[in-house]
Amino acid sequence: MKQEQNSYYGTGDYQPIDMIDCLHMDFNLANALKYVVRAGNKPGEATMKDLNKAKDYLNNFEKRLKINCRIMFELRKYYSILDNYSENIYDDYLRDLKETGIHDTAYHFAESVLNLYNTMYYMGYSSDRDETVEDFNELFKSSVPYLWESIRSYFDDFYEYSESISKDDD
Repeated sequence: MKQEQNSYYGTGDYQPIDMIDCLHMDFNLANALKYVVRAGNKPGEATMKDLNKAKDYLNNFEKRLKINCRIMFELRKYYSILDNYSENIYDDYLRDLKETGIHDTAYHFAESVLNLYNTMYYMGYSSDRDETVEDFNELFKSSVPYLWESIRSYFDDFYEYSESISKDDD
């Protein structure tokens, strides 16, 4: 499953696409992750251009936050065969990402996105297949607001940091 290396992602052995494929990520959140990880590293692409794209994708995901989380919750029941692969690639990806020297807030954003996926998947995997909508709603209310707030906060911090650096370069 490992994809061809693109140096501008600077993530070691695994590219964002490997995480996206492994976790069957939502299109919008996957693209937000991709653009944050590569921000300022792809030749010819300005940091703020990548971060503005990421911001648009995050906003699109947030508009359908509950239904997107429900999809992640349900998908996990069908992808349990990937358990070992998912855990290994998750740990390796975060380790490699940290070693690249990526800004702390960008790293924590990526980590928070993956934590949201893992939380929803593992809740779905460990639940009964006859899970009711009410049961999902309770799990959603207890976990997602904190995780989503963390994702937005790290993104906003990295965006503001990058914007200040970008202004200094002008």
